[in-house]
This record gives sequence, structure tokens and C-alpha cells, in this order.
Amino acid sequence: MTTIQQDLTNATASIKANAEKFDSIINGDDTTVVSTDNGNVNSVAKAVKEIETEAETFRDEAQTAKTAAETAQAAAETAETNAETAETNAVAAKTAAETAQTAAETAETNAETAETNAVSAKTAAETAKTAAETAETNIDKKYLGSKSSAPTTDNDGGTLITGAQYFDTSSNAMKIWTGTAWATPVAISYNADDITTGKIDISLLDDGSITKAKIASGVVGLPTHIIATVNGIFFVRNTDGSLPTGITAANVWSLTDQSTALGGTAPSGKNHIELPAGKVIFKIAGAGGGGGAIGTGSDGGDTTLFGCTSKGGIYGQRASHVSIGRALAVGTIASGLNGIVKLSGGGEGGQAGGADNNGLGGDGLSGNLLIVVKEMTAGDTESFTLGIGGTGSIIGSGGDSNARASSGKNGFIEAEYIN
Repeated sequence: MTTIQQDLTNATASIKANAEKFDSIINGDDTTVVSTDNGNVNSVAKAVKEIETEAETFRDEAQTAKTAAETAQAAAETAETNAETAETNAVAAKTAAETAQTAAETAETNAETAETNAVSAKTAAETAKTAAETAETNIDKKYLGSKSSAPTTDNDGGTLITGAQYFDTSSNAMKIWTGTAWATPVAISYNADDITTGKIDISLLDDGSITKAKIASGVVGLPTHIIATVNGIFFVRNTDGSLPTGITAANVWSLTDQSTALGGTAPSGKNHIELPAGKVIFKIAGAGGGGGAIGTGSDGGDTTLFGCTSKGGIYGQRASHVSIGRALAVGTIASGLNGIVKLSGGGEGGQAGGADNNGLGGDGLSGNLLIVVKEMTAGDTESFTLGIGGTGSIIGSGGDSNARASSGKNGFIEAEYIN
């Protein structure tokens, strides 16, 4: 059994040993390791060194990780840039491919067009060659050149064609093959006077070689105008030359008659007046009123054509030994026709006689004048009625009881050709 002294000694020794170990732990260097009942314990310096070493290791690893992270970020950014560049390049490559495809298709189309044009050009060249050969053949067949005698075949020994020509050196004249014989063209000559006046001798037209000619004044030709003074019908022949229905041949004043007469007034009994197809200007005049002396004359009659009316003149009336003219009524123009109404001096009565009323009054003038343009066509028939001049009044009594003032002038229609 230990004593207290021993216990204290042991305790002191234990405390001392523990204090030494604690001192070694606290004050030991960075290599000191203290053995304890619970295992080895590093000195504070060693523990700090190990912590410092681990911290440096962690720092180095962190720096390495940072560097790696920065490197990875740079690589990622480079990769992104490369990806965008690759995408752009891919789009450009696609566009280039599409452009190349379009260019290829266009080139193919152009090649096909060029081929077609080449075929067309070849065909045109062959056609031109054929036409040239045909023309050469025709020329060779139509103009045989100079010969001393009439040929019986063409230059190739073929049959002569109508219209073939050669120059006969024996007669110094051109000859033309009519189909049955060689003929010499008829020469037509004109003197200087013919050329300057524009006249052509009508006898030169007999062979039909000239179909149109200017007809000078004084030679037979269509009249420039005709005047109708009796009721009748204007007409244009049918396209086959026959007379339209209702036109009596015995009453026809034809274009031939008009040519012979050179126009003017239609003769008595010829009141079916032929016109050429085309535009014609018609002057339509009503009749004049009768003269007035002691009393009054009568009105002039109306003239009508195409449904148009030229009113007659109003009778004259005497006042203080002077015959007074009367107002005119305005004429009318049918719808669809071109025309104007022109008031003439018509409608005045004849002048009174002398102071003893034994003299005759003057003539009454025509009524108002109507001017109408009408397109005449084949088969047209247009009836017309002419106004009769008004009767003059009785002048006096006794021996002069039958004397009268003059009657008004009858109406008329004048036709002038435009074409």
C-alpha cells in the first residue's frame, strides 16, 4: 500500500512528465512528435508547418485549377468563335452551292437555247439558200437575156413561162411571152403639155394598162356636181352592177350620162339619179315664196331628203306699194347625219310693180338652205321631194286683172362628190 508521499511523488513525476510532453508539444520544432498514451501528437510547430504545407498545396492546386479554368474558358470562347465561324462558313457554303446550282441550270438553259438558235439559224440559212436558188431560177426563167431570134424554151431548155422576157437584138426591142406568143410592149408617150397639165388622152386607156388617171377639165369624166329640179330618187347600184329594187331603167340618169353631159341639171324624165358609193354633200333648198303686189303671194313649198327638211320661203306682202319679205322657218336635219342649216335670202316675196300697180313684182327667192353630208353605200335608194315656188298675188283690176306678181323659185337639190 503506497503512502501519501509516494502518491505525491508519483503524481509529481507524472505531472512533470506530462508537463515535459506538453512543453515539447508547445515548444518543439517542426519535426517534434510527442508520444502520449493516446498516440503520437505533433508539436505545434510541426502541426503549423503541416497546415502551412497543406495550405500551400491547396493554394498551388487552387492556382492550377484557376489557370485550368481560365484556359478552359479561353478554349470555350475559342470554340464558340470557331463554331460561329463554322456556321457562317456553312451558310456561305450553302449559298455558294445554291448559286452554283442556279448558274449550272442557267448554263444548261443557255446551252439549250444556243442549240435551238443554232438549229433555227441553220434552218433559216437553208431557207435563204433555197429562196436564193429559187430567185436565181426565176430570174433565169423570166429574163432570158439578149437573143437574135425568138426562143422556144428557157435558158435551161424548159417550157417558157408567162411573163418571160428577152431583148431582141434584131429589132432592138423587148419581147414578152404572153403564154402563146412573143409580144412587144406598147409604148405610151406624152408631150410636155400633157405632163404639166396632168391630162391623159383617154384613148390611151382603152387597153386597160392604166386603171386610174387624172381627168383634166374639158374631157369626158364624172361631173363634180349634179342638180335635181324635179322629184325623184338618188341611188347607188348594187355591188354586182344591177339596179336596186324600185329603180326604173328608163328613168335612170346614169354615171355614163352624167360623164357625157359633164354634170349639171338632170334632163326631163331622168329623175332616178345615180351616185357613186362614198360621201356626198347635198345642198337642199326649199322653194321661194310668191311675190306680193295688191294682195299677198303664197308660201313656197318644202324640200325633203333623208328625212331632212329645208323649209320654203314665206309669201311676200305688199305695203305702201312695197312688197315686204317674211321670216323663214328653220329647216331640220335627221338624226345621225352631218349637216348645217344655212339661212339664205329666201322667203322674200316679189317686189311690187309701179305706183299704178300695173307692173309685175320680182321673183321670190329660195327658202332656207340645208347642207348635209351622207355616206352612200351599194344598193342605197333615197327619194326626194322638191318644193314648188309660191304663187304671186294679183296685181290690178280691169284690163290688168289677170296680171300677177312673180311666183317664187322652185326648190332644188345639188349633190357634190367628196370622194
